[in-house]
Amino acid sequence: PTDLPEDWPHCDFDDINLPLYLDIGCGKGGFLLDLVGRRHRGNTFETDDSEDTSSQWLPSQMNYLGLEIRPGVSQYAQARVEKKGLSGKLSFVGCNANVDLERLLNLYQGTDKVNI
Repeated sequence: PTDLPEDWPHCDFDDINLPLYLDIGCGKGGFLLDLVGRRHRGNTFETDDSEDTSSQWLPSQMNYLGLEIRPGVSQYAQARVEKKGLSGKLSFVGCNANVDLERLLNLYQGTDKVNI
């Protein structure tokens, strides 16, 4: 099992009562960084917002978590979160989802608030 801070997820998210969007196998985090950046204006990448349909299928307020089996890659993605000013909304964890997913979901207030 992957090591997590004792206060996870409280240390990574501003409000753990929000639903969680989960990206398993997130790589360097490009998809989530773009999605969260567009949904939280002012932190956007150069994208065409006319193609953004996320408001049609996602709640307006969420937390986002990327899981990546390669710890170095997840650390790189996490550094990008901080650089883009998305801390508190988006986080990445280096883990094997086959081993750690159930524990992560239980720590995040159970599975009733998770979109995968």
